[in-house]
Amino acid sequence: MCESIEKEEIGKRIINLLYDSGMIKTWFKEKNEGWTLFSGLWSPVYINLRSIASKPNSDIILKEVGLALGNIIKNNTNASKIVGVSMAGIPLAVATTMCSSIPSCFTRKVNKDGKLESYGEKDLIEGELCDGDELVILDDLVTKFSSKFQALKQINQVAKLKKLNVKCSDVVVLFDRGQGAKAIAKKNNLNLFSLIDFKENGIEWLKPTLSDIEYSVIKEYLENEEKYQDKEYQKYIIELAQSN
Repeated sequence: MCESIEKEEIGKRIINLLYDSGMIKTWFKEKNEGWTLFSGLWSPVYINLRSIASKPNSDIILKEVGLALGNIIKNNTNASKIVGVSMAGIPLAVATTMCSSIPSCFTRKVNKDGKLESYGEKDLIEGELCDGDELVILDDLVTKFSSKFQALKQINQVAKLKKLNVKCSDVVVLFDRGQGAKAIAKKNNLNLFSLIDFKENGIEWLKPTLSDIEYSVIKEYLENEEKYQDKEYQKYIIELAQSN
């Protein structure tokens, strides 16, 4: 089977599994006021994989995701270790390790000042980094790259502290929301790989399960996110959901 066709079939299967399990939400059905993302953008659609390991069919989902992400990493990078981004990237990193045999670490969550909570050993990275490691940052999705830069900063801080020569120029995500991350990655000499480009194909794969209003609004939002940052327009979109 052609690699692109196989990737599309896997992507379709995974995105529908995630939607059916309630990990892809819309303002129309689940939360009329929408969501403010890590990037600061308001959004009428929310992808939340933090609960991926607690769903009734989590074994099936995690195996599918782990195999898909493992294949992307093996086919496109020379990674010796995976670094999962806290929090959603952690179960994905573990699943990918189990399916690909590539060891994984993960970042610890930090506050707005880049500091850890005052308990434990205060490691910015949990897991063992070694001299010469080639690392790939792994996460559930990417919007504007903010959390990926934070992960890279933590990796560099640990490497400097422990006098390690490590390389990290690859980022792998399950979802690219299609809102500028590829251009940001390229500008910063980073390689971005994704299984599902939500703007280009993910929204189309979900179209049969969405209402006409959901599809049209989310499609337009992905094409013109700035329009949806206007408070008055958000109010209109919220009232649209509340009136149906």
